[in-house]
Amino acid sequence: MPSLTEKFAELEKLLLKQRNTLALHAGVPFVLLIYDPHEERRCREEQAHLRDKLSDAGLTVKEIPLERFIFDWYAQKGLLQTIFEKEPQRPQDVYRDLAKNYRPALVKHIIRIAEELEGQDAVLMLTGVSHLYPFVR
Repeated sequence: MPSLTEKFAELEKLLLKQRNTLALHAGVPFVLLIYDPHEERRCREEQAHLRDKLSDAGLTVKEIPLERFIFDWYAQKGLLQTIFEKEPQRPQDVYRDLAKNYRPALVKHIIRIAEELEGQDAVLMLTGVSHLYPFVR
């Protein structure tokens, strides 16, 4: 298995030199970088380094951190405390409701940001994706 550094080097190459190939097979220009959770700190360092390289190359880089999105979204709706109170007694109901309501909100959020960048040579970096589990799969 390639090292984290090798994975980021490949990602850099794809984004800087081969972006036109990203959507060939899936129809959507999307790359998922999977790494060992023990490498989280190193991964964040590599992400920052990659953002800098992409920016230096003239690309607009927008990071969309997902670690807190679910909690921030429900807090904004005034429902976060209710979720915390309901979860101990009915966890399956809470998880089902979270997944049902959260997914469309996340999609709208990503689309809104992508539309703001329309016409720019841009890269969206969704980070902290593992924090969406089990709410979004």
